[in-house]
Amino acid sequence: MSLDATTMRAVEEAAGRFTDRHTTFLSEALEATKRHLHDEALAPVEALALLEALQRSSYAGGDNEKSALADVGQWVEGRLRREPDVSARQFATELGWLKRLAKGKPNKDAAGQAPRFGSTVAALRNQRARMLAEPTEAPVRSTPTPAAEVAAAPAALELPATFEAMFLNYADAREARKLWAKWKKNKRDPKERTLPVLPTDEALRDHPDLAGLHVCTARTEGMGDLFDRVRDSNEAVTFTVRRPTDGSLVPRVE
Repeated sequence: MSLDATTMRAVEEAAGRFTDRHTTFLSEALEATKRHLHDEALAPVEALALLEALQRSSYAGGDNEKSALADVGQWVEGRLRREPDVSARQFATELGWLKRLAKGKPNKDAAGQAPRFGSTVAALRNQRARMLAEPTEAPVRSTPTPAAEVAAAPAALELPATFEAMFLNYADAREARKLWAKWKKNKRDPKERTLPVLPTDEALRDHPDLAGLHVCTARTEGMGDLFDRVRDSNEAVTFTVRRPTDGSLVPRVE
């Protein structure tokens, strides 16, 4: 699912405050949302409920982990309070991008007690269920609706093993290629840099398993051949990716 420009800017701003310390808890929130996508009313709030439960457990051991958990929990809680009826798929997409873009500079080691969050879980769950249960007004029809006009619930889209994709920002990809070539020329291992990608098939962009999909300059197989194509083309290139089978968001480029 693609995000509008305003939402994407808000996500990018929030991601600037997150680091590698936060990605574990962003992943937990994302997985909790995806597990409950079949229940639109439940999904986003379950992410907050899980994080709140982790806060009460020993899952986050040190002060740094507790602080990172609190940061993610506060973002999730604030997001749901601003828009309690946000769609579950959009919420999952935002979490995916937050995880992908979390590359801020870590602050000094956290000290003291991390701020608490999650006191609104029950209230948000009730408010969301109430808002989504409210009937929408429909025009009065004098005749029965023809069967052909009855909208059936869409079947879950099966994600293919391979699909065509493109860079979200081709200029960033070209810049990453230049740095990659420089590292290779100096016989150094390329530094890690992630580049978001999108399926060229718009129908696949709504798939929750592809939220935050990206390639990595150091970890993605096939980047050398792909960067050769980027070097030779001023126009955006498309390429085939093989989706990961280990639950990660780093595909193989073919």
